Amino acid sequence: MSLLCEITCAVALFIFGISLLGDGLSRAAGGRMERALRRMTDSRLRGFLTGTAVTAVVQSSTAVSVLTAELAESGILTLRCTIPVLIGANVGTTATAWLLYAAQDMPYTAVFSALLALAGVVLCFMPKRRHWGSVLLGLLILLTGMKAITAAAQPLTQTVFVRRLFAAAQHPFWGLIGGILLTVLVQSSSVSVGLLQALSVGGQVSYAMAIPVVLGENIGTCLTVFLAALGGKRRAGQATWAHLLFNIIGAAVALLALVIAELSGFTEMLANQAGFMGIAVIHTVFNLIGAAVFLPLNEPFAALIERLTARPWNGSASR
Repeated sequence: MSLLCEITCAVALFIFGISLLGDGLSRAAGGRMERALRRMTDSRLRGFLTGTAVTAVVQSSTAVSVLTAELAESGILTLRCTIPVLIGANVGTTATAWLLYAAQDMPYTAVFSALLALAGVVLCFMPKRRHWGSVLLGLLILLTGMKAITAAAQPLTQTVFVRRLFAAAQHPFWGLIGGILLTVLVQSSSVSVGLLQALSVGGQVSYAMAIPVVLGENIGTCLTVFLAALGGKRRAGQATWAHLLFNIIGAAVALLALVIAELSGFTEMLANQAGFMGIAVIHTVFNLIGAAVFLPLNEPFAALIERLTARPWNGSASR
C-alpha cells in the first residue's frame, strides 16, 4: 500500500510539473502561440513545423489540437491547413520523452534542485518574469516527480500483478488497448509515455510491448480532443476526425508491420529491453513516419474527411 501511495504522489507531481511548465511557457509566449498558428499555416510544411514547434514549447498536443480545432471552427483555418498542424502536434509532443531521457544524465543534485527552486521563486515575484518562474518550478517538479516514479517503479515491476500486466501487454492488441486507456486516464500522452519510460527501468519493457503501447497512447490523446468537439461544431469535428483517423490508420499499419516482423523471425530483436531512449525513439520515429506519409496526401485525406462528414457527424445541424 505504501508503494502504491508513493507512485500516486509521484505521478501527481509529474502531471502537475508538466502542466505548470506548459502553462508557464504558454503565458510567457503571450498571444504569440495563437498568432503563429494563424499566420504560419499557409503551406503544408510551414503548418507542420508550426504545430511541431508550438507543441514542443507548451508540452501539450491536446492544448494545441483543441486550439487548432477552434480556429478551424471560427473559419480562420481551413481543414487543409489544420491537418498539417495536427500532424506536427503529434511530432512535437515527443519532445517530452527526449527531455526525460536527457534528464537521466542531468546533474540532479540537491544543489542543482535548490538553485532551480530559488531562481523559480525569485522570478515568480518579478511581475514581468513570473511566467518564467513558473517554467523553472514546473521543470523542477516534473524532474522530481519523474525521479520519484523511477525509484518507486523498480520494486513495483517485481510484483505479481504488474508482471501479469506486462505479460498481457506483450500481445499487440492488449498493448494498444492499454496505451489508449492509460492516456485517457491521465489525459496526456506525454505523461503516459513518461510512465512507460519509468517502468522500463525495471527491465520488464520489451520493444514488442513498448511499440503497441506507444501507438495506443497516440490514439488515446486524440480522444480527449474528440470528446471536446462533441458540441455540434462541424468544422471542429472535421479537424478532430482527421486527427483521430490519422492516428488510427498509422497505428493499424504499424501493428500489422509488427505482427509481420514477429512472424518473419524478428522475435529476438523485439524481445530486447526498451529503455528511456528506446521508447523516445519509438515515439518519435512512428510520428515522423506518419508525417512523411500523410503530409503529401494532405489534399486527398482532407477530401476524404469532408466526404465522411458531409452529413452532420453528431446528429446536429450542419453549419
